[in-house]
Amino acid sequence: MTARLLKINRYSGWRRIYTTSRSELSAGSCHRALDPAPENRFFLVTEWQDQHQELTKLLADRIRSGELKYRETVAEGLENAVNAFKGMLRGKNLGKQLVHIAD
Repeated sequence: MTARLLKINRYSGWRRIYTTSRSELSAGSCHRALDPAPENRFFLVTEWQDQHQELTKLLADRIRSGELKYRETVAEGLENAVNAFKGMLRGKNLGKQLVHIAD
């Protein structure tokens, strides 16, 4: 968290962070320190639904060219599905958690 706050300080010019005790810091106080303050709102996927096909093509092209890389965790065999699911719930996976059961 300290590195993140220092980065905010560097970009915003906010100096109070160096003299503020940890108990006084919160996400809200960090946002209020920025000028202009970032907008807080929900992210609604349906707002960009009209751009879905265009974006899907763009991302697929970048994956195909190697410009965009992704990671996923693959468990081998149906017998490992339960442990894969438990690991996913604990955040042990990278990207998607897949279970490979057949070729």
